[in-house]
Amino acid sequence: MFLSSDLFDTVLTRYIDRGATELRIVSGYASPEMCTRLLLAAKAKNKRLKIRLIVGMTGYEGITLDTHEGLLSVQNDPPEDAGSIEVSYVTSGISVHSKLFIWMQGNQPLGAWMGSSNFTQNGFGVGFRGSLHKEIMTTTDVETALAYFAAIEGVSIAIDHPDVENEITLHNRPLTTAASVASSEGEVEPDYLQAESVVLPLVALRSNPDTGTVRGQVHMKSGLNWGQRPEANREPNQAYIPVPAPIRRQGFFPPKGVVFRVTTTDNKLFLMKVAQEEGKALETPQNNSFLGEYFRGRLEVPNGEPVVLDDLLRSGGRFVAFYRIDEGDEEPTYVMDYSAEHEERGADTYKL
Repeated sequence: MFLSSDLFDTVLTRYIDRGATELRIVSGYASPEMCTRLLLAAKAKNKRLKIRLIVGMTGYEGITLDTHEGLLSVQNDPPEDAGSIEVSYVTSGISVHSKLFIWMQGNQPLGAWMGSSNFTQNGFGVGFRGSLHKEIMTTTDVETALAYFAAIEGVSIAIDHPDVENEITLHNRPLTTAASVASSEGEVEPDYLQAESVVLPLVALRSNPDTGTVRGQVHMKSGLNWGQRPEANREPNQAYIPVPAPIRRQGFFPPKGVVFRVTTTDNKLFLMKVAQEEGKALETPQNNSFLGEYFRGRLEVPNGEPVVLDDLLRSGGRFVAFYRIDEGDEEPTYVMDYSAEHEERGADTYKL
């Protein structure tokens, strides 16, 4: 029997080291962030992992649209060279609150665990607020676990089944916010505008003679142009958003390794993480081209082409804002807003 601080390694990653190729899961609740996190852990070990996930409470409660879209995104576009995931939802008004994890090597079971941990980062003590969650897991009989998984699979539907929206209630809230509040002028504005926020630069804060980057200009071979390195055979749309040191010191974003959910004000959804040396970048770990494709679409720059300062100035400006929405002890979510409204704040913050 193991407590929270040991769960991620003891219940999950050590089986990858032991040669596991598949993980079968029944979990009352699950998150796309955790799916990505475990696939990335397999990739870091130069292994490929197949995850078969059944989300249990969907038959009774349904699922929020952003969680559904996130799970579908990870199934369709898992991190490269990490493996795959198949997601199913329990249907027919059935409530399955169980948490069961079965490790397989081919057709051979390696072990099974059950307990209180949902398949979320907080549930396994590795989320932004994982230390606040107290969970417990213990081993269980493998054959009984396999029979239970098969029984629950029999009352589930694949996430990409054409009838899924008829079988499962999707809470069709706007991706950026669940509610709105009245402003002092009497207008209604999204509630994320009341949340803590930071502004990040999309241009260089210092010159780099080695790359040709000039302060105040778009980076030549990093930032939005991270993929502009044909000599390295990079996919040219790869991109990241720089996180300057003063923002890193604020603790606004989760620590490195934690995957978090970001929705945009034009209702796009990304899974992101803090990455690179000293946490200086925000990346999309499923595929680092997702971010570059998004900004090229907003800037009307053809895919694969470099972004230049004029592209930013005629569109949403040189800065992008992030708002953090804290919801109790749940993982915080973020809203990303790229618009000219943040130009003055960004210019003042970074003296540009």
